[in-house]
Amino acid sequence: MCETSQWQLECTDYSIGLRVEGFFLDMSKSETRSPRQDCRCLDMSFLADCDDGIREFFLLWESKCRADRLPSQRDINPAEIVRLLPSIMLIDVISPGPQFRYRLVGTDEVRHRGFDPTGKTLEEAYSGLDGDYCDGNYRYVATSGKHLFDTSPEPTAMGNLADVQALFVPLAGDGKTVDTIMVYSVVKMIRGD
Repeated sequence: MCETSQWQLECTDYSIGLRVEGFFLDMSKSETRSPRQDCRCLDMSFLADCDDGIREFFLLWESKCRADRLPSQRDINPAEIVRLLPSIMLIDVISPGPQFRYRLVGTDEVRHRGFDPTGKTLEEAYSGLDGDYCDGNYRYVATSGKHLFDTSPEPTAMGNLADVQALFVPLAGDGKTVDTIMVYSVVKMIRGD
């Protein structure tokens, strides 16, 4: 598991922001957040400290990437990730915008949230302390075509705080244009539940 102090160092190593096709992803927010800071990792350094399920999910997705082509949803066989399915979400990327709509939400994610966001937009049903921060994760993956690892505190359905590690990966039916974002998350309680 990623230690807070280690991730704080990695967070402060990033530049203040990241410009992706006209969208500014503000990395400085991670320095002004709650005691357990949010942190985004845009390279593969997270693999050294992340949850084993996150690592397994990333390596499967990476094995489906081909040269300059992103994998499509058809390339991901659910039989290869049965153990991970309860914590997986599929989010449709809707243009123009982009906007994001939950298409499929695993049972662990539904339990953590306390409701099923399937069919709702990210704006209507995001999970986390800050909707703009959540939108930034999806927008980065949709516009860059690259993965993003995030660790952040989130409220649970019971009103407690959980430490959530999430990996966002792009999928593209045509191999280039991101039309789906697949997310695998691991929720660990900080207090109670």
